[in-house]
Amino acid sequence: MISDDIMPIFKDYEEEIDSDYFSKGKIFEYLQSHDIVEKDIFSEALLTKDEALRELSLGRILGFMPIEVETFVFRMPLYFMVCFEDGKEDEPIIYSIFELIGNYAKPMDIFAAKKYKYYTNEEMFEALTDMYIMWCIDVIDMVNYIPKVEAVLPDENMNGIMIWHDYVKRCVEHHNYNFTPDYFIYEYNTILEKDGQEPIKFPIKTINELEDQPDWIEITPEDFIEKVSDHIAIKGKFPSDPNGNVVLRWINILIKNPGGVKSFHDENEKIIGEVWFGVSPTMELYVKNLFPEDEYKGKNEWYRLYTGPRMMAFDYKVLKKYRTENNMTQQNVADAVGTTLRTYQKWEKGETTPDCDYLLRLMNWLNIKSPKDATAWRKDWDATEQT
Repeated sequence: MISDDIMPIFKDYEEEIDSDYFSKGKIFEYLQSHDIVEKDIFSEALLTKDEALRELSLGRILGFMPIEVETFVFRMPLYFMVCFEDGKEDEPIIYSIFELIGNYAKPMDIFAAKKYKYYTNEEMFEALTDMYIMWCIDVIDMVNYIPKVEAVLPDENMNGIMIWHDYVKRCVEHHNYNFTPDYFIYEYNTILEKDGQEPIKFPIKTINELEDQPDWIEITPEDFIEKVSDHIAIKGKFPSDPNGNVVLRWINILIKNPGGVKSFHDENEKIIGEVWFGVSPTMELYVKNLFPEDEYKGKNEWYRLYTGPRMMAFDYKVLKKYRTENNMTQQNVADAVGTTLRTYQKWEKGETTPDCDYLLRLMNWLNIKSPKDATAWRKDWDATEQT
């Protein structure tokens, strides 16, 4: 039953209900005769006789849990709101708020469940009710804006409703009342940083979308960059500032000494789909937690994606490593590659460096499979020391 204290609120919200689609009398009768509201109120209230529209509308009411009449009354504007797509005024969208919430009903995979909090339908309705009652955000604005928030998040498992709710709360604390900014991620990450919180970070994707290939295909760090003549390309879903520039500090990369940065937007002008870094002799590019299992296992793993030639050198230490693994003496190796024992000993101690001919012979004889296995990286900047 609607209490005397709640009746004025019911009367106010009743005025907002579209009588072309809902029976205000049926809603009132139901609430007056029940203490707990079940989802059958939505079928009783719906007036349309169009069976297809009725089935589609009621099909959106999934996961509705019984609630007290008082709570239901406060949420009436959310429940009984009708939307229309642009240019389709004859095709009403009824109970659309349930569809927005229902998008988050699907279970998360093991990696996402470790990384993100799962919110119940009740928690999401509480957040939307807060925004409507406390901060006067129109329900139509909610329905239109939440998909825009979802479109710029880096992971579909992130809850756009709760992230937007958190942004609005922080805006109020900072006396900023632009609740629906054009560049949501830019504004949200900026306010998170002001509050001393970690901003949302964006991962990079494989260049050839190898994540869609069978599990037996091994993905390596090299699959995440594309080197084209004078630049390195990375792809993904990256944040843009209002001037159309990529915000590099919000991408899970560390880069030093690029020869320029160029951004390319995807079909959503608020999102950058590709970034080019001009290569330079001292450029270094790392990416953090490249694979989902890295974060799942609590790692803080950095992968080297590119290093300019001046940031690398021959790693003399591998000579002794591979020689002992192959049970060879220094004389064995010197004889095999055609040099003197003393010359080889200088190579192994790092006193001198073999030229390219001898380096090829050493790699062949010691079974060093890749030049990377014989490469040392300069230590003036080490991504593994970054947070």
